[in-house]
Amino acid sequence: MADIFQNAHVTICAMSSDSCQKGFLKDRSVWKFPVKFNSRLNPAITGTYWLVDVGRQPFTAPYSYYDKGGSEWSRRGWVFQEAELSTRLLQFGAHMLHFESSECLVSANGHEGVSVAPRLFSGVQHRIRTTNETQEFGTDPFGFHHKMEKYASMKLAMPTDRLQAIASLARMRSKFQPGDEYLAGLWKSELPISLPWSPDNPSITREEAVSCRQPSNKPAAPSWSWACQTSRFQTRLGNIFPERRHVRLEYHHFSVSIIPHGSSRYGRIKSGAMIMTAKLCPVPSDLYFPYHRDRTSHRASWKIHLHSSYVAHCRPDWAGTRL
Repeated sequence: MADIFQNAHVTICAMSSDSCQKGFLKDRSVWKFPVKFNSRLNPAITGTYWLVDVGRQPFTAPYSYYDKGGSEWSRRGWVFQEAELSTRLLQFGAHMLHFESSECLVSANGHEGVSVAPRLFSGVQHRIRTTNETQEFGTDPFGFHHKMEKYASMKLAMPTDRLQAIASLARMRSKFQPGDEYLAGLWKSELPISLPWSPDNPSITREEAVSCRQPSNKPAAPSWSWACQTSRFQTRLGNIFPERRHVRLEYHHFSVSIIPHGSSRYGRIKSGAMIMTAKLCPVPSDLYFPYHRDRTSHRASWKIHLHSSYVAHCRPDWAGTRL
């Protein structure tokens, strides 16, 4: 699929369609209001203006933002590669037509915008060419981890397709850094930054968090990968330590084994195991933090101390208890 999208002159996106089984060439249900016009300079000139609803607050964001944000197309997991690997997109939105490339964004009503942070594949290519490709620990001009934070919460008819639906992206990333190793949604060179992930604003209980990772539930990935769950995730280390040199390895004798479901190590997997030597600390059985009404959960600030010295900061991946 990567070769198809990358080599296509333009990719047509059915943004206004509710599902892959429905069409998108249809009359748009747009609110319109007629305003009669009669020239005061020449009374013979008459006509009608139409006020057309093009979305909320159209001057604070590109028009395509509202078409994309309210569409099922932008929430479907299998569409993610389509949007990321194409060089140009022709988007049929609910309100209007949009054209997007790494250099520009143009809507049918004449609105034009410039892509400040190119995300399409042509923009990724440019970003990689202009990046000083040193062997600095954790360098990733492809931005794979950041893309996965967005992809994790997208919808899939088959939850086991979570890794399969991004296989082309993973394979493409490996071409840019061939010495790296792909580990069920993570990369070995990025582990100190990407491994301490946690669900963004979780809504499940502690028991449900443990249950959904059991082998009997057939998760799409091992429990140490973000792909084992279906919510958006975040990694705070990138904000706490913006400079990669501030992060150092604290584990030893690292080894990992991945058994793919087929011949490709980028798609579905049967099982995976990660072994490392590191410090462990038991989680208190009575760990409790309350549920806040203004947020889905209040993340516990649980700090580990050893002999009165700070060791680590831990964040549970379940929601607080409702009072």
